[in-house]
Amino acid sequence: MARIAQVKMGSMVLDPCCGTGGLLLSAAREAQRSSAVEGESPQSWKDTIAVFKDQLFGFEKESLTAALAVVNMVRACPFCVLRCVLTSPAPDHSG
Repeated sequence: MARIAQVKMGSMVLDPCCGTGGLLLSAAREAQRSSAVEGESPQSWKDTIAVFKDQLFGFEKESLTAALAVVNMVRACPFCVLRCVLTSPAPDHSG
């Protein structure tokens, strides 16, 4: 999906249902790959994530799944910062 979207360094990526973060990781890897293919100097993971720090966004409703996304990003790159927005179900006020 990230390759089809032609994600490059500087692209903004929003995954509204990020689950375990697979698309976000793929987007970072694709940007890293495409920068090397285009003749730019290869980026380290640290540099790649520094560029994407404010450009990778994931939303996940389930807190456990969102925690897995964070773990996956940290495992892939200890320098990663993933901002997860957790939403909880609306409270039932029906009485």
